[in-house]
Order: sequence, then structure tokens, then C-alpha cells
Amino acid sequence: MKTLAIWFGKKYALSLVQDAVSAKKDKVAKWATRIGVWIERIGYVAKFLGSLAEKLSDGEITNDEAQSAIAEAKLLAEQVTTDVKEA
Repeated sequence: MKTLAIWFGKKYALSLVQDAVSAKKDKVAKWATRIGVWIERIGYVAKFLGSLAEKLSDGEITNDEAQSAIAEAKLLAEQVTTDVKEA
């Protein structure tokens, strides 16, 4: 009996969430787009940090590595701060 009550409770709660999302589907779609943009930006940051870690892995940084890291940081800044037009 308890299991059945829990099952009905979950079904009811899920239907409430589905109804709320459906009622605000335009806003939900915009937020989904925003989240996608930030996921992409986080990927850029992770790639930059991986590259930087590779450059520093030997405990030293050469002039070429430093120049490369600066160029990558500038590119990262552009990628992360670029304005995204919403549809």
C-alpha cells in the first residue's frame, strides 16, 4: 500500500512539473539556450586550462609558451564574452 501511494505521489508531482514547464515553454526554451551557451563556454575554459597545465607540466615556461598562453587567454576572453543573440 505504501509503495502504491509513493508511486501515485511521484506521478502527481511529475505531472505538476510537466504542466508548469508547458505553461512557460517559451521562457524554458530561452533558458535552455542560455544553458547551452554556458556549457560551450565552460568547454572553452576547460580547454584553455588543459593547455596551460600542459605548458606548465615541466615546471618551467619558455618565452614561446608564455606568448602562446597569452594568445590563448585573449582568444578565451573573446569566446567567453561574445554576445549571443537570442532567437
